[in-house]
Amino acid sequence: MRTKSLANQMKKCLEKQAQIVDSIYELQKSVYNNVLERDWLESEKSLRKVNELSIEFMELDKDLYRIIKAQSPTNADFFECTRNLPKEENENLNNLYKELKKKLLQSKIENDSLSNYVKHAQSLVQGMVDIIAEDRKGTCYTPKGKKASADLSNIVLDKSF
Repeated sequence: MRTKSLANQMKKCLEKQAQIVDSIYELQKSVYNNVLERDWLESEKSLRKVNELSIEFMELDKDLYRIIKAQSPTNADFFECTRNLPKEENENLNNLYKELKKKLLQSKIENDSLSNYVKHAQSLVQGMVDIIAEDRKGTCYTPKGKKASADLSNIVLDKSF
């Protein structure tokens, strides 16, 4: 009876985690689209929600770990823990776990895609700023024509590229 209860707790935890990862994945796609459209406010809202969901996911992951440790105190391996369950429960839990891992991989790919886009855009803009700075041979002037610091780390561009 105790084993069945632990299996049900594991199942509920895995299902909640899968729902959270689905939500995170949708929000990641939304962030990517918002970045492409330069809608920074929506991007920030989505990122905040992703962070909240990530914290919730981590708490569920800790719960799952506690459940696994209660089932198998000497070994905290998921598959080792489910191996001693009845065949049907074992297969169901293992399939849920594998599906969760697949969703996590999709989420990681989406995150990497956004990260690569941002890095590319950053290097493109940096290249443009370097070209602009090179044409002036590193010399910057104030609006009144006096020499100014050549530090371009805080330059603001008001044009879209």
